[in-house]
Amino acid sequence: MIGNTVSYLLSIIKIGSRSLKSNIHVPTTKLNLQLVNLLYKKGFIRGFFFNSYRISIFLKYDSFLKPAIKNIKIISTNGRKINMSHKSLMNQPKNEGMLIINTTKGLITSSQALYGFKIGGEVLCKVI
Repeated sequence: MIGNTVSYLLSIIKIGSRSLKSNIHVPTTKLNLQLVNLLYKKGFIRGFFFNSYRISIFLKYDSFLKPAIKNIKIISTNGRKINMSHKSLMNQPKNEGMLIINTTKGLITSSQALYGFKIGGEVLCKVI
C-alpha cells in the first residue's frame, strides 16, 4: 500500500506540473505529508496545506512558466523495492537530481543520507 500512495502522489505532481496547474490535491497519509514537506523544504513546491482527507499542494514555476520539478522518476514500487547502502549512495552521480530515501530517520534526501546521517535505505524517487 505504501508504494501505491507514493506513486500516486508523484504521478499527480508530475502531471500537474506538466499541465501548468497552480495546485493539486492528493490523499492525506503520513508518508505523503513527509514527502510533500521535504519537497517544500527543498524549494520544489510553493506550499501546501492539509486536513484529515487531502493535501493541497501549490506547484512552483519560474517567470517563463517552466516548472521547478522538471521530472520525477519513481524508483521503488510495490513489486520492486530498491535499497541502497551508504557506500552505494557515494557512487551515485551528485549532479543528476535529488534522491528521496525512506530510512529509519524518516524521509531524507541523498545528501542528508551521505553527509548528515551516513545511512542508507529504500530509494523512493529521483527529483530532477
